[in-house]
Amino acid sequence: MCILQVSLAETAESDADSDHINISRKKPADDILEKAAAMEKKRSDMILIAVLIIAAVIMLAGWRIKKQNAAGSSDTILEITVDGSTVFKEKTEDFELPFTYKVETENGGLNIFRAERLEDGSIGVSCESADCPDKVCVDTGVITLPGEVIVCLPHRVTAGLY
Repeated sequence: MCILQVSLAETAESDADSDHINISRKKPADDILEKAAAMEKKRSDMILIAVLIIAAVIMLAGWRIKKQNAAGSSDTILEITVDGSTVFKEKTEDFELPFTYKVETENGGLNIFRAERLEDGSIGVSCESADCPDKVCVDTGVITLPGEVIVCLPHRVTAGLY
């Protein structure tokens, strides 16, 4: 036993002289605590992921229900404005389809909007043609849901479903 103590002491002195870092051994209790902490972290991560997935599913279901209700709504109104002033406002159910409305602006701009019944039974509105340089309003395509808007910035014209 004496020899063992001497050799440990000599090893410690030689390690100190050679500038080596001594790595201390972990106790078994420390290993258990680290494993428990890692498991707790994994558990809390899994709970967070589950909550996020459930929230995403609920939001998706709500969006789909809202979309189905809005598409079948008979209270949808088409409103067309020029420079912020309403020039046309009417319920889409009152249209004789297909319906066309021409908007001529003070600066000579022309936008032609068209409303028609789509294959799914909903009413879609689009900017059929415009003489603006960028044609973003025409490229917007068909809008069918309340809250969607077609905008022509050069002519300051909007057409929206509400």
